[in-house]
Amino acid sequence: MIRLAVALAILAAPTAYAQTLTPSATYSLPSQLENASCNFCPQGLGIDEASQRLLYAQYNSGTVWSTDLSGANLQSFATGIKTNFTSVAAWDGDVYYTDYSSNSSGPDMWRIDLPGGTQSQYSTFTTAYGGFPIDIRNGELYRTNLWSSSYTWANLNQMSITNVATPNGGTRTFSLSGTNGVGDFAVDLDSNSIWVLEYSASARIHQYDINSTARLATYTAVGDGLTAGLTYYNGNLYYYDHSTSNSTLTVFPTGFVAGCTDGMDPFDLDNNGDDETCIHPTAVIDDTVIVEPGARVHANVIVAPRATIGSTAEILGGAIISRSAQIYGTVGANTVVGREVLVTSGSNIGADSLLGYASTVDASDLGPQTTLGATVTVSGGSNVGDDGGSGLAVVARASTVQGGSTVDSGTVIGPGCTLSGANIGGLVRIRKNVTFATGSSAGDSARIGRDVQVGTNADIAANTHVGALSTLSANACASGVVERGTNISNCP
Repeated sequence: MIRLAVALAILAAPTAYAQTLTPSATYSLPSQLENASCNFCPQGLGIDEASQRLLYAQYNSGTVWSTDLSGANLQSFATGIKTNFTSVAAWDGDVYYTDYSSNSSGPDMWRIDLPGGTQSQYSTFTTAYGGFPIDIRNGELYRTNLWSSSYTWANLNQMSITNVATPNGGTRTFSLSGTNGVGDFAVDLDSNSIWVLEYSASARIHQYDINSTARLATYTAVGDGLTAGLTYYNGNLYYYDHSTSNSTLTVFPTGFVAGCTDGMDPFDLDNNGDDETCIHPTAVIDDTVIVEPGARVHANVIVAPRATIGSTAEILGGAIISRSAQIYGTVGANTVVGREVLVTSGSNIGADSLLGYASTVDASDLGPQTTLGATVTVSGGSNVGDDGGSGLAVVARASTVQGGSTVDSGTVIGPGCTLSGANIGGLVRIRKNVTFATGSSAGDSARIGRDVQVGTNADIAANTHVGALSTLSANACASGVVERGTNISNCP
């Protein structure tokens, strides 16, 4: 196990995100990657993962140049490029680039089929001025917002993601907080991150989580972001500093190692010679916490005293684990786990969820933004708010979700709560004073407590137990046990 001391100042300080990227090497680049004149000089840097070669969008050259990972062995990768191109990416045998030669009179994105293919228009975007940075990874196109108001990228502050086959639509867009524009960026699927180089003469690098879009860290200035490019490959950021003479390539290790992600450091906790445990250096773990070999703890996680992080646990960025909790499953980003909560192996807790005091999630799934009240039990392979929707389910205190049940997104279950349009499977307990609303269903052997209101067209299946003084509205039926004083329609 590992023992790491908690520093209370770290928990409160706004500089908790501040990190340093330390270069492992800096290389001088060939003269072809220098340029004595340009009216607007952002330089793109990409990677062809198939050949493990860096790609340079070198302004006014008409060529995509490539080198090996040390900046040597210069080769022409693609020719016939427009002269005002600013960003480059490669995917599935094609080269993609952005250009602003025609400003608002011509297309912004182009594609060249390799080897020796012809140039073709890639999208219908026709914005003016300085183009925009792009990257392509695993069949997805990443780009900033499209336009600049002049020859500057200071107002690029959004990221859009779409399938590479549909560059004009279907995007997921989010804001990039804390940046001074975007000089370039790099997509890192090893750590599920986007690394953003600021558009600044003294540029910092910001790290964002691709799924949650949270800013994970800000790294101190690495160089000039006005005339530079950035890309990622196999645990390293590659920074291309364009100059009128002596352009350079600097390599910054991100901390990724085989078996670890998100820049986590490897640990051999059981001294067997294997670095099977991975913990991010920004995680704050109390000295009394037990971390078992095989655990994964991501960036900016906080773990309170006497908690246990099991060998099968993975805790994603920004999660908070409270005192005496036991985690053996996966806890989503920015989730808060209450005191004495148990999350067993095989459980998955969606991002931005809240688990109340002494609750248990046993081999079950919770969708994003799900809330469990105190002493709730979810067991037996159940799904709560995990129907492929947006999550947002609520299970109130002292409730039980059992036996492979499903509680769909947007529903609540428990004392005094309301279920609306929910599919409540077998063996679920719906406590007293619940409203079981129109169009809902309850499976065999569900138990519905007293004073329950069941809405129109609700379906209460065979073997269901309906408590005393409950009311079932018109066209609802129940074929199970009905207690005295309950108003109920007969089933057909």
